[in-house]
Amino acid sequence: MRSVFLFSLLFSSLFATSLHLSDKQADFIAQKVWQNEGAGLDKYLVHWNEGEDFASVGIGHFIWFSKGHTERFREVFPMVLAFMEAKNVSMPAWLNSKTPLPWNSKEEFYAAKRAQS
Repeated sequence: MRSVFLFSLLFSSLFATSLHLSDKQADFIAQKVWQNEGAGLDKYLVHWNEGEDFASVGIGHFIWFSKGHTERFREVFPMVLAFMEAKNVSMPAWLNSKTPLPWNSKEEFYAAKRAQS
């Protein structure tokens, strides 16, 4: 849970001045964000909404397209990854700012999620 909040702070640091919170304050805010953005459930961290042709990733619901896909919305997840790369954040070997969404359809996506359960 705390890592979700820390990721949000890391990303927001591009736009904010210095922020100092106690552990208790950080945990309180993290719980509120977690409840508001993901109903407190892990399954909403990587999600594919009804009527959409792309996945939404992370607490910020960052859009991530499969290879070759275009959409009227702006793909944001690769930009988040590029920011994290610039900050030397450790990520899985298969994931970088050039990695397309590994699934070509909502069906493939949910099949992979079920296989992980």
